[in-house]
Amino acid sequence: MHSRVVAVLAGQEHVIGDFMPTEVIVVSGREIDDFPFQARKTRVGPGSVRFPERLTGVTGSLKKTVAVTLYDTFSRVAVFDVE
Repeated sequence: MHSRVVAVLAGQEHVIGDFMPTEVIVVSGREIDDFPFQARKTRVGPGSVRFPERLTGVTGSLKKTVAVTLYDTFSRVAVFDVE
């Protein structure tokens, strides 16, 4: 699972960099940075309640989960929690 940053300025998108790994783990001296996408889980709450969108990637016996939370109050901000 890779990501990139895209800025929206005056209604136009500006890509800042290429897609790249955002987290790296070193196991036995080897860097592991690629967690192929495996699943997406979305929960819907009542009214304006938003639950995190969960994205999962797996490589070998390692699993990476990214929870992305969006808030109505701050519509241009995404909060990421990575495990």
